[in-house]
Amino acid sequence: PVQCGPSLRSNVKERFQPVVRTVGTRFAPVRPSPDSSGSESDDDHEAWEEAFRTMDMEFPTPTYELMGRKVKQERPYLTETGPGVYTKLCVLLCSPYSDIDMLTEQHVLYQCQFVLIGIPTVIFQFDKTKVEFVPLQNICFTGVSPDSLVDCLYSIAYSGTLFLRLKMFCDQYGAVERYGNVVKGLVSGVEQYLRLHQAFLHQIPISSLIELVWKTKDLTSQLEFLCNLLLLEEGLPRGTDLIEYLYETAEILTTSPYYKIILALIRAAFAPYVKFLQLWLCEGRVWDDWDEFNVFSHHEWMNNKDYLFWQYAFTEREDAKLPSFLSELREQLVNTGKLINLFRLCVPNHPLSVSKIRPPQLQLTFNDKNISDSMARWKTYEAAVK
Repeated sequence: PVQCGPSLRSNVKERFQPVVRTVGTRFAPVRPSPDSSGSESDDDHEAWEEAFRTMDMEFPTPTYELMGRKVKQERPYLTETGPGVYTKLCVLLCSPYSDIDMLTEQHVLYQCQFVLIGIPTVIFQFDKTKVEFVPLQNICFTGVSPDSLVDCLYSIAYSGTLFLRLKMFCDQYGAVERYGNVVKGLVSGVEQYLRLHQAFLHQIPISSLIELVWKTKDLTSQLEFLCNLLLLEEGLPRGTDLIEYLYETAEILTTSPYYKIILALIRAAFAPYVKFLQLWLCEGRVWDDWDEFNVFSHHEWMNNKDYLFWQYAFTEREDAKLPSFLSELREQLVNTGKLINLFRLCVPNHPLSVSKIRPPQLQLTFNDKNISDSMARWKTYEAAVK
């Protein structure tokens, strides 16, 4: 430690001042640099003198030279002065250039909890032009420098900005029907993630700002991944194109820490397509209000009982895509629904035309046990139909 006696003030100044100048400069306001001669300004001298006067207070912890002896108390070491003196020194060094507002750490933490879920506060103002949160810069609390505090606040503001942008994404695509059912399913998956994200934030025990930044680091990375995945400049794909886009992304990210997140989004976006397949393969019905899937029905050919029905009543969209894991079944998927409709038209009273046996539910799963259970249910259904 460096002793802060009168004869060593210049050494303390030379060692400590560069540290104060370089902490957290990334988001710090631009300040005048020292002149080319290297001499210090009068403002710097006054700041250091004021800081040393602050250190002349009574300290409960004596230096090791005084232990066991009753002598006149000497000046404390800089490392023994506590966080208050450090903050006082930083504020005094900044005071010639800007006014610093002193806050409490608990007050800052309280406002951080709001901005992390996309709510602006006094400290975190919302810039509508850039769609981002911007923290105040001329603030401080005991134990940190203004520059290092602003660094932490920018990290919190960035996380809140990502959360808000995902929320705006859900509001944009969830409120408009024309985007289709697959997009709506994806939006429901993102909304569920945001709810879980918000609930997790409320459960984090936080005692300091730096602890909050550290514990939300992984959550911020997840939000950043979702924004890069969904907020596309060319817009979000629709229908089966969106399913294929998510599936291809999942194939690339099999070893990524975000792999489970993308699987959850695929399950949510795939749910409307599963419903379409369930109705088409088991009942021959086309459920496609927004022209998203690969089968199109032509009602003018429905009553024909010849080759015209098979050729024109149900056709496959030329521009429609199937998820790659279903591409080999493309022809079978289309013909199965057509056969059910043709059989119902030709033999309306047959048990297969008026089936009283309810088929199992189709589902998208990534678990081997669920796959084997589903196969067993469909074999039971097949035996019952036969």
